[in-house]
Amino acid sequence: MSLTPEQKKQYRTIGHNLNPIVTVAGKGLTENIQLEVDRALEDHELIKVKFAVGDREIKKQLIKELCTIVEATIVQEIGNIALIYRPSIDPNPKLSNLLRWSRDLIVFSSWVATGFAAVDLLRAADDVKETPLTVLADS
Repeated sequence: MSLTPEQKKQYRTIGHNLNPIVTVAGKGLTENIQLEVDRALEDHELIKVKFAVGDREIKKQLIKELCTIVEATIVQEIGNIALIYRPSIDPNPKLSNLLRWSRDLIVFSSWVATGFAAVDLLRAADDVKETPLTVLADS
């Protein structure tokens, strides 16, 4: 499965804030690592995998091999981190990085569309801080 340049750009944007879920080290691609990556892709769709191997060529080979085994697509490789994607059969909105990101984007877009500014948000936060806790507990 190949991704369009627009999809890759969007997935790189989403992946920027993700942390690696799995680390592949000296033992290589064991069965447990393959199962964990498969589970993580089914839950999250877009994940980062860290490769703690010494040689660049071995690392690139392991990334390609892993993606072939779990039927995923490489979105990006930077240093020892690979960002990989595989669409889920039945994505969970609470776990899927793609669905959570799009939901947050919709909420933020509607917030901006209503005309709120960052200053309004800070003022609202200051109002909450100034409200005594006893009044909140009584109401």
